[in-house]
Amino acid sequence: MTQTEKKLSYQNKTKTFKYINVATFLLVVIIFMVLLGIFTPIIELGAEEGIIIIISSILLYLLYLNSLNSNLFKLKFQYLQSYMNELKTNTPDLVYMKNLKSEIVDCNKAFLNFFNLEQEKVNGNNFFYLFKDDEKKEILEFEKIVLTTQKSVQFNIHLTDQNGEEQTFQVLKSPMLDKSNIIIGTLNICRNITQQEENYNTKRNFVETLAHDIKNPIVAQSKILEFLLEEKIGTLNSDQKDLIKHIISSNQFALEMVTSMLASYRFSDENYRLKFITFDIKKMVQECINQLEITAYNKSLNINFEADNFNAPTVFYDQIVLQRLVTNLLFNAITYSHEKGEINIHLSQNKEFIIFEIENTATKSSLTKDNIKHIFDKYYIGTNKYKQVGSGIGLFLAKTIVENLNGELIYDVIYKDEHTDIYKFGFKIKLDNKELDGKDFKF
Repeated sequence: MTQTEKKLSYQNKTKTFKYINVATFLLVVIIFMVLLGIFTPIIELGAEEGIIIIISSILLYLLYLNSLNSNLFKLKFQYLQSYMNELKTNTPDLVYMKNLKSEIVDCNKAFLNFFNLEQEKVNGNNFFYLFKDDEKKEILEFEKIVLTTQKSVQFNIHLTDQNGEEQTFQVLKSPMLDKSNIIIGTLNICRNITQQEENYNTKRNFVETLAHDIKNPIVAQSKILEFLLEEKIGTLNSDQKDLIKHIISSNQFALEMVTSMLASYRFSDENYRLKFITFDIKKMVQECINQLEITAYNKSLNINFEADNFNAPTVFYDQIVLQRLVTNLLFNAITYSHEKGEINIHLSQNKEFIIFEIENTATKSSLTKDNIKHIFDKYYIGTNKYKQVGSGIGLFLAKTIVENLNGELIYDVIYKDEHTDIYKFGFKIKLDNKELDGKDFKF
């Protein structure tokens, strides 16, 4: 019988029980009334007999309700027991319950098969004898969290099966509470994700290998071009030098694009948690500028960094995430700036927020005050000039980072003249955001 059929059977039996109990109750009341002589004229009954009849009828009704609830409870218990037995038998997940002494209270067929055990040899035995020391240590760490917080936790663990092969499981560990909400043990559901992990590793290796294979020729080509530019194998005229500079700049752009795409992939495909540390944010911004100095130099760009209105010596944030955010915004400004132009970076603060802004001058594009917010959409590129090489990933990642930090994006288009505009991009995040430390990064 399927689970649906069992459920319908349970519902039908419930209705039948109700009808039978109602009929039984009415029959008992009639018999009782006959015994008391209720069919004699009402006027012949005294007050005492009337009170006895009323009290007896109430008692009978209460007995009826108790009988009905008892039968329904038994039926519901049988249904739930049948449902649980079916889960224990058919689910591929490893399911087990243990008490506070780490003794197994119950487990399912999949659990027994994985460890090649029999039910009677498992129940009542210490749970941890089934695991290696490193596996036991890892399980105990999460067990402590559940027992302390009385909340469920989810984690991945590697276990060795009976054939000596390592399997990866995603574990959901939940507290079991008694009627007084006191924890008496844990319920554990372990799902085998070995195949999913292998697929993920294959995909990750492919992406990283591909990125590496693309980057190497770009770097080699740039080195050769720099060698030519230094006139080590012959003199060059000014036009030839300018041409080589343009090629080097394009190579650098392609290299940064591949790096940015790889970083975006890692952020989206890994379970990253925010890790806050104390660091000098002004120094971090300067390091981001230094990393992109060659790219800016190839376009003869002048980068100005001003932080006079930022007084905090250090901040408490995830430095890796903020560095990626600043790098993406700065790289975008360099990419779309006029040659021989300026990029102005401002870092400031007020009582509540850290404010970071980048301004650069660029050729007019389709971006306006009304639609500039779309520049942060995935794969969106604001100008046709770079559509052959642009990925549209960098600013999307910047937006994602700001959202994970509960911050606010800054963006604007400022009119300069009929050919150019000033573009402003940045972010505003709280000075005190320590409650986010340890939170999952959601891509």
